[in-house]
Amino acid sequence: MMGASVGAIAAPYMPDGEPAVWPLIFMAAALGGMMRAPVMAAVFAFELTGDANALLPLLAAAAVAYGFTVLFMRRSILTEKIARRGYHIYREYSIDPLERHHVDDVMTRAVETIDAKTTVAEVLRDYFGARQKYRAYPVVDSGILVGMVDRTLFNEIPAEKTVLPLARSSHRRAPKSRCRKRLAEAWPPVSR
Repeated sequence: MMGASVGAIAAPYMPDGEPAVWPLIFMAAALGGMMRAPVMAAVFAFELTGDANALLPLLAAAAVAYGFTVLFMRRSILTEKIARRGYHIYREYSIDPLERHHVDDVMTRAVETIDAKTTVAEVLRDYFGARQKYRAYPVVDSGILVGMVDRTLFNEIPAEKTVLPLARSSHRRAPKSRCRKRLAEAWPPVSR
């Protein structure tokens, strides 16, 4: 309605063509821009009139309005109200699954840790055998996180060092993260 109203007001000042076509073009532009669906808006307006001569201006106006709203609005009008209620709405044109979730949505709350004094052989037997539950485990020394271990790390340790405590063999530093961060921000990209 707003687009058609603006089109009706602007029609006498627009270049040639029938004045009745401008409200239709402005309506399609407003619909295509705000809903971020330019083709749908042009087809909808075309179906209302059946005027094939108006199809190209409808597509052009809806495409320009779509481009404008993508550049200057963070979200479409359909997702803005949801985002204002506090729900995270990822950008409609991205497909990054890490953008959709927070760390605390996917993290394990009851963390199974490995003591740094445990030998490499015991860790391989107890944590990375046939009963392996996780890909990696945090290593703690007196309750303080000192690093992370996973199967690939143990493939790098020579057989004669498997009798040493885990604290004396090398292990990776643990990434620090806040729970309310999005996964894309908290974890470095794996395949980008």
